[in-house]
Amino acid sequence: MPAIVILGTHDPDLETHAATGEAIIHAERELGVVLNTRWLTPERLGEPEAVLEETCGAVIAPRNPKQPRELQPDVLGALTWLRAHRVPTLAIEAGYHHMVIEFARNVLGMDTADSSGHDEATPTPVISLIEGAEPTTEPPRPDICDVEIAEGTQLAEIYGHAGSVREAFRGHYVLNPDYAHEFERAGVGLAARAQCDDRKFIAAIEWSALPFWIGVAYQPQLASSREHGHPLIRALVSAAVERA
Repeated sequence: MPAIVILGTHDPDLETHAATGEAIIHAERELGVVLNTRWLTPERLGEPEAVLEETCGAVIAPRNPKQPRELQPDVLGALTWLRAHRVPTLAIEAGYHHMVIEFARNVLGMDTADSSGHDEATPTPVISLIEGAEPTTEPPRPDICDVEIAEGTQLAEIYGHAGSVREAFRGHYVLNPDYAHEFERAGVGLAARAQCDDRKFIAAIEWSALPFWIGVAYQPQLASSREHGHPLIRALVSAAVERA
């Protein structure tokens, strides 16, 4: 049966993880569809073809704060497979970090691309600490931030409008603006920017070369409910159904 897979170290007691599965259910109810949804931990991703062959959509999940903040090579390998096979993919928070790093390494040719949250000495910090933020290993409580969606983007089409939306953000690391132009030259759109207090950052990316390839620094699943499913999760499920 075609499946949506959620890649990450699942913790059912973690709010962001529980909300991810629930948001997919909300979207299925609104669309009147049912898909098999399952979690895959990084250690099961060593042979992506074997475990992802029936995948019609993927969520690269937020980090489990009980796990160290580190690069997951098997998640990078899965992202490469998903991208090569044009599988609709939504990457959230730490998943978005891995999406940026995989693209930088394998499309932009930045072999040493990494996050400064993983390796402070990395020579190519495509993911870096937000200016003015304090690094910490503890997950902060989510802030509700103003996210400005750019006109003419797929993200604007998904939300039904460009301009301001409010989203939960729980993190410190985002796409390093020093490398943003390299991504844009490769056709990756900077689909949204956000501001939380005095912190400003690139909040979302999308790549028009694929039908659905979106990464967001924020946590859309936290805004989903039975009454109002989140449009971004619904768009992923719709793209997965179309692929299936």
